[in-house]
Amino acid sequence: MDKALRDLIEYIQFTENVAAKIHGVLDEAEIFRIVTEEFVRSERSLAGIMMLAEDGRSLRVAQVSLSTDIIKVLEEIAALPIEEFRSEPDESSILWRVIRDGMTVQTTRREIAQALLAEPLAARVLEIIGLEKEPSIATPLYRRGKAAGVLMMMAPKLAEYFIPSVRNLARHISTALDLANEHAERKRAEEALRQSERRFRAIVENSPDLFTIVERDGTISFVNFVEPGHRVEDVIGTSVYDYVPAELAVQYRPVQERVFRTGSPERIEVFGRNGRVFDCRIAPLEKEGPVEHLMVILTDITDRKKAEELLRQHRDELEKLVKERTSSLEEANTALRVMLKTADQMKAEMEEAVIFNVRRFVLPYIEQLKKSGLTAEQRPYVEMLERSLDEVTRPFMPGVPAQALTLTPVELTVANLIKQGKTTKEIAEFLHLSDRTVETHRYNIRSKLGLKGRTVNLRTYLASIRDVPA
Repeated sequence: MDKALRDLIEYIQFTENVAAKIHGVLDEAEIFRIVTEEFVRSERSLAGIMMLAEDGRSLRVAQVSLSTDIIKVLEEIAALPIEEFRSEPDESSILWRVIRDGMTVQTTRREIAQALLAEPLAARVLEIIGLEKEPSIATPLYRRGKAAGVLMMMAPKLAEYFIPSVRNLARHISTALDLANEHAERKRAEEALRQSERRFRAIVENSPDLFTIVERDGTISFVNFVEPGHRVEDVIGTSVYDYVPAELAVQYRPVQERVFRTGSPERIEVFGRNGRVFDCRIAPLEKEGPVEHLMVILTDITDRKKAEELLRQHRDELEKLVKERTSSLEEANTALRVMLKTADQMKAEMEEAVIFNVRRFVLPYIEQLKKSGLTAEQRPYVEMLERSLDEVTRPFMPGVPAQALTLTPVELTVANLIKQGKTTKEIAEFLHLSDRTVETHRYNIRSKLGLKGRTVNLRTYLASIRDVPA
């Protein structure tokens, strides 16, 4: 038989043997270890497996069938452990074409080294490994249908007709990787589920609330605790209606049936023995499809209800007290307003009485005194009396001098018209008086206000007085 054919048959058998050994292995690292171990054992070729790193651009060393001594030397050259080595091949490199285009290429050790390493590091590695022109085949490895790495095989006289066998081995490795990934994901999901169940049980078993899982026919499949005198295992498998009083079942059953039918959670208040009140929450366990199980959670809210009722009573009492106090305050305010109004009226009446009495019983006599021919010694006393009287009456009529109180009603009317800017002629026509009579009143007003002989404009002076008494 031709030697080339024998080599091909041997390699086909070798790859089938490797495929058989990784069949059923569910750990990615173990798959890579078995593959490279078989290449080392064969002593006929080298194998290297590079996988895409998490960034999707760089390649990491998954496994390589080199001796331990050579690996140590390579780690010294690279100054880092081989498992931490990362390479980002140029887009034009052979390895990147294998991953990007899914191509299987025939190349050499030199081209692979140059694709992974920069010079002079590539030259030093080739110097250690040797056989830089030795033929090599690089083919893609897949994970879930996407190129995820490169399988590289290097051997003397590795002809092109070996490519199908290398591809076949790569397919077996890719299939094993998919199975290992599925197994790992399933294990992670199972562990997450177990952790979730442990957390759920820890929460439920330490909760004061009653948690019950009820099946469609009312059978209890889970309960976190039972009343004293019962055992959990005795309750599992019995009907929820064995523990629900008849009067409560009438309220509870329609709600449970509605949740099974609609899949929408509901919440009701139920009343138990001894006046206890419970918040009952009923929710489907299944998120999709027909509802077969319900989670029923009972929370004792008796104390909360009592507190709410007590709070309501206090609120009602407070509102009643506020209404009573408000009514009392309104009555007090009304009485106070009446008192203030009465006081204002009394004050006004008193002021009017004082002004009236001063005008009637005091001012006329002062005027008589002033006209009676007072001596030089007497006149200052009369003037002092006028000033004192002005001080007494000023709070009652601010801005109005005491002399103004001596004006007659007609003089007051004339004074107000002068203050409004009316002329003598206009005042005479308005009051049906002669011009001379109005002039006489103007003279008397100036005289009584102490303006006689002064160059003070009568209208200006009257305007300065806030109010002329009526």
